[in-house]
Amino acid sequence: MSADSIHALKLRLWKLPPKKRTEYLSDLDTALTLPAGEQQDLALSELSERVSRAESLSDRNKKRKEAAVKAAEDKLRRDLGF
Repeated sequence: MSADSIHALKLRLWKLPPKKRTEYLSDLDTALTLPAGEQQDLALSELSERVSRAESLSDRNKKRKEAAVKAAEDKLRRDLGF
């Protein structure tokens, strides 16, 4: 994996919630200690897939929370007669 793609992966990691970020950063450090080559590329691509799943889950949770807030606001408006 190139240095640019590793850097992009690090940026993606920092955008994740802090709860999981440390685990992923630790996994990244472990993958980078592997000898360069096929084994390291496999570990980094696996980590990238896990980060992609975490990003999509984070997006779904964010949308769910926004929908809940909007529903609560709409209910409050209806109750108050706005």
